[in-house]
Formats: sequence, C-alpha cells, structure tokens
Amino acid sequence: MGICHRCICRYRVENHRSLLNLFQFLADQIVLIIIAMIISIMIASLVWAANDKNTRAWIRMVLNRFAPVLAPRLEAKGIYWMTNSQRAHELRGLRENQRKEEKEIRQIRVLAKRYARTIIEGLTQRGIAYIRKDGNKFRIRRVRFDLIVIPSDRSAVYFHINGRRLPLNVGFELFQPKEVLEHMSYLVNREVMFESQIETGGWFIVGLGIGVRRIPTLYRWHESGSDTNVMDMLPKTKPMHVAIGMGPNKKLYYDDIRDWPHLLIGGATKWGKTSWIHQALATLVLRNDPEKLKLMLFDFKRIGLNIYKPLPHLAHPEYGFISDVGNAEDALTWLLNEMDHRFDLLEAEGVEDIEGYNYRRKRHRMPYILFVIDEVSDMFMHPDYGAKLRTRLEGTVLFLAQKGRAAGIFIWIGTQTPKAEIITTPIKYNLVARIAVNCSNNSASQIILDNKLAKGLAVKGRLIYQFSGIEGIELQAPFIERDQVHEIVKRLSSGQQVERAQVAVPPEKIFRYGLDNLGGALPIKRLFGKFKGACSRPYIINTMQEWEFRPADLGPIISLDSRQFIVLPGNGGRIPRRLHPVDSDGLPTDAAQLMKLIDSYVN
Repeated sequence: MGICHRCICRYRVENHRSLLNLFQFLADQIVLIIIAMIISIMIASLVWAANDKNTRAWIRMVLNRFAPVLAPRLEAKGIYWMTNSQRAHELRGLRENQRKEEKEIRQIRVLAKRYARTIIEGLTQRGIAYIRKDGNKFRIRRVRFDLIVIPSDRSAVYFHINGRRLPLNVGFELFQPKEVLEHMSYLVNREVMFESQIETGGWFIVGLGIGVRRIPTLYRWHESGSDTNVMDMLPKTKPMHVAIGMGPNKKLYYDDIRDWPHLLIGGATKWGKTSWIHQALATLVLRNDPEKLKLMLFDFKRIGLNIYKPLPHLAHPEYGFISDVGNAEDALTWLLNEMDHRFDLLEAEGVEDIEGYNYRRKRHRMPYILFVIDEVSDMFMHPDYGAKLRTRLEGTVLFLAQKGRAAGIFIWIGTQTPKAEIITTPIKYNLVARIAVNCSNNSASQIILDNKLAKGLAVKGRLIYQFSGIEGIELQAPFIERDQVHEIVKRLSSGQQVERAQVAVPPEKIFRYGLDNLGGALPIKRLFGKFKGACSRPYIINTMQEWEFRPADLGPIISLDSRQFIVLPGNGGRIPRRLHPVDSDGLPTDAAQLMKLIDSYVN
C-alpha cells in the first residue's frame, strides 16, 4: 500500500514545529537562569557594597530618587515603599508616643500614691481603723493597701486590701456604705468604688477614664427617691445656705448668702437664670421663718417672681413686691430708710452688726432682707424712668455694698442683657459674687465675669460661679419645677407645714442623751453604741462636726430644756466633744478663748 505524498509533507511540517517549540522553551529557560544569576550577583554585590560607606550613600540616593515613581506602583500591588526620611519620621513618632506613655504612667503612679494616702486618711477620719488608747496617747492602726494595679488601658487605679491584714474590728462591710464612697470621691475628686471577692480580697477602684468626672446635664432640685435632693444635702444647721449647683462626682456646691453678700447673675434668655433664682428663693423660704428672712422683689415682667406675692416673707405690704417701674423709686427710698433705722438700733444696742444684735435680742430678732431684681434692664430702659432709676439704683447699690452687710440687707441683680450701659461699672464691682449662664458672645461674659468662660455653655442650666477664692467653676444649676414653687408658696401662705426630710435620730435626742447620761460629754463610741441601728457612725460624726461651735459665727447654739448649750470641739484626743452651757459671760469670740474653755475641762 503506498503512502500519500501529502501526508508525508504534513508529518514533516508538524515535526519541524515541535523542534522549534523545544528550542524556544530551552532558550526561555536559559534566559531565566541568566536573569537569576544576574540578580544573585547584584544582591551579592549590594551585600558586599553595604560595608562601604560611600556605596551605601550612593544606593540610598538612587532609591530616594526613584521612590516617588515606584511608590504608587508598589502600593497598588500591596507593597508600601518608605524612604529613609519617612522611616526616620515614623521612628521618631513611635519613640515620642512611647515617651508620652511612660510619662503618663509615671504621673498615674504619683497620683495613685497620693490617692492611697488620701483614702487611708479619709477612712481613719471616719473611724474605720483600730484605735487604742495607751496612757495619754492613742495608737492607731490604719487600713493598708498591699498592692496598687494600673491596667493597660489606664482607665482606673486598683488598690488591693488583704482581708487577713485588716485592723481589728474593721471589715469590708465598712467600706461599702454609700456615704463612705461619696466621701472618698470628694477627697480624691474622682469616682471611687469598692468591690470585694472571696478569692481576690477587697479592691478600691478610683476611676481615671473619660466621663468619670462629668457634670450632670440635668440636676433636679427635688426628685422622689433621689439621694441628691438639695434640701437633704445642705447643712441643716446653716439655714442661710443656698445651692449653687452640682459639680463633678455629685458634689454639691453651696454658699451662705451672708458671705457674698451681693450677687450679679446674668446670661442669655431661656438658659436658666430665673430658674436658679427660683430654687434659691424656695430653699431660703423653706429653711427660714418670716421672722428670720424678709424678701423684697422687683419683677417688671410680672411673669417671673409674681408667684411669691402671697408669701408672708415679704418685707413690706406695699413695697415687698414691685411690678410697676413707677413705684420702684419709692421702694428704694423705703429700703434706704429701713437701713438707716437698723443702724440706729445697732448703735443703741452697742453692737457692730446684725449678728451681735440678734444674739443680745433673742426674743426680738432683726430679720435679714433679701432684695432681688429679676431683670434690671426693664428699669434702665424704661422711656420715662430709665435714667433717673439708673442713678438711684447705682447710689443704692453703692450704699448697700458699704453698709448693707452689717444691717443684714443683701441685693441680687439679674439681667438677660449684660451690656455696659446696663451693668455699669459702679454696679458691677460692688456685686462680688457672680453667676453667669450661657452668654451669646464674649463681651457679655466679660461684663459679668471679667472673662470669657460663659461663652458657649451648651447645656441649659449650666453656669459659671465666681466668688472670692473661686475662679470660674462650672456647675449645673438645680432645676425646680414651677409647680413645685406653687406648692411651696401655697403651703407657706396658708400656714401649713411643708414636708421636709426627717432623720432617724434628731440631733437634739443625741445631745440630750449626752447631757443626761454622760455629764455633757459626747464620745462618738458611746453615742454610736446607744443609737446603733437607728443611725450610722458617720451620721453621728457629721452631726457633731456640724454642731461644733465656731467663734466667727457665734454658733450654732443648742436649746435643751429652756437652756442653751454649745458643742466644744475635742482637744487632740484627750477629751471628746462636750456640751457647754451658755452663761452670762457670753460666748468665746476667738480661737484663744475657745481653747481656754476646752482646757478648763481637761484640768
């Protein structure tokens, strides 16, 4: 059978193509081998040249020259190019962050040691320690922390207490009461918590993270079930104190209106100025009878302070509440005449101020007068009386600033338009205490506070309080509902008793027990043993501290069985606090006389 010539030719062609493919494959492999060898030689050369300083500089220059061109292409394939300058910058950033972290840790360690000392001293002050009398000295074994832990996130500091090494009669249950933790929070100005576990012991936790010291955005004057009601947190023996506002860690700031004694409060409308005045007036009329405090109110808008018209606390039937600008001048004249009359009484009695007068005339006391102007611009901008009343009010404020404190007459001026033509220089610099809510611009804040702190307060009721020794502290004002004010005024004007917080053991009962059974002595241990279960040990300690006699205030004075007593402070542990009868010799007026009186009981 013969072979076709065409088939033979096809076979030769296909065989020829296979040989060409083989030769091409071998050539490709040889090229790859040559390229690999060249790359290996280049790498070896670079490694060898890396030991030469000049070669390294040349390679660095070439890489930096082509970096801008190669970087985008390499980054597109997931390879990130970094020049020497960029690498050095990153290393500097890493070292800087490391130094900052180390510095922050050192600062936290210093703070932790300070917090530890403060907490231990605070616990000792509250009697949470083992105290033993050895002769004339007291030996104290305090609570100790055996471990201080700072976690990696640095959100808190943990102080460990070994339950087996606690002082005698001290247990973890003494660290857990709310009043103890609030006291520790107040001392360290941070949120303090306590946790105890059987496996790990007890831990005091002091928060350091963001938000642990936040000021509340809403603080109600009174709310059922709340532990921060104003009437419960104010000192019960200081009826002239008013709440300024709530600060960090639920710390209530308050002050005595007699210490100011004149106040300027201002800010933009609808930001809490009148609400603050309402809560302050409600607090004062609740804590003071009409025989102790009188009010004189100017409200020309007739929508703010008119709610207080039925109160028996008004200073005058006609001038106690003024809503017509035309009657303002007559009311100011009456106020100045009242001041002159009071100074005549002080001169006749031979005393310097209202406190001395009331101490001598206990049955016919002179009441304080609080003069409040809700919106002073309504007086100054009146087309008929503005200029005349401005001059009159400036003269009254100057006279009150010089002599009003001694006569017991105080003035509060409020404004929603803090401008230089409204709050003039004589008025401004004679109103020492300042409160500013949100101001619309820097000039308004500057007029009230002499700084720009009140500009841009974004929370309603947020205020800046400024007084002697207090430079611009930010607080949240107590918010009181208008219905609450209505209810208070209604009950007081009808003669009803307003509900107030009652304590389990009144202070009079504690003092009576000390007088009848302990000879007038007031040792904390004996008192706690008597009233244990009815009140806590911190309550007794706080009660004793509140009622301690202060020569500057000439009080407080306790009345028991138609007799008057004062509480003498303890003398360095030698004797406890003691009730001392008030005799005809009078009260000690300075610290030296007080110490002499205390030493008389020692000897």
